[in-house]
Amino acid sequence: YTAVFWAQDTDCQAYNIDNLSNITIDYAENITLANIDSFDAFSGRISFTVTPQTLNQSVTLTRPFALLIAGSSNYNPAVTNQSASLTIDKIATAYNAISGTISGSAAQTFSYNIDGSAVPNKSGFTMVGAAYILPVTNTRVTVGVSTTATNTKSVTAFIDNIEPNNRYNILGTDLISY
Repeated sequence: YTAVFWAQDTDCQAYNIDNLSNITIDYAENITLANIDSFDAFSGRISFTVTPQTLNQSVTLTRPFALLIAGSSNYNPAVTNQSASLTIDKIATAYNAISGTISGSAAQTFSYNIDGSAVPNKSGFTMVGAAYILPVTNTRVTVGVSTTATNTKSVTAFIDNIEPNNRYNILGTDLISY
């Protein structure tokens, strides 16, 4: 037998899990920086033959997604209507929880209102964007960060070989322009 596990926030509607061999992702789902963690999900599988020795099995769930966070150290909360977008040129669009493989590749833009949320474990940095993505393995990913505050600012970052279950930070003092 093979037992397959998928765990996600019940409020998250971004994943179609009708077929665990082809979980599709709706990256256009409404994401805010305050609710980014609700898009986290975990998967695991274990194969076994039923015997008295295999009655008690354990499985480790891991995150098939990578978390990308863009953050700036010069956020000014007094400026109203600050927004940002992350444009990622290559992300997978489906996940096979049975085999642990990804498929599809697309570009995706995520848009946010900058709300003052802090970058986790990075004192002094405010999130301008964040996304859980299925990484396309063994490739270079281009991430465009564009912010609009008093002025519009665009920065491009390159990340090689994004791995699932890891967090990648794009941090800078010049991600927001006032």
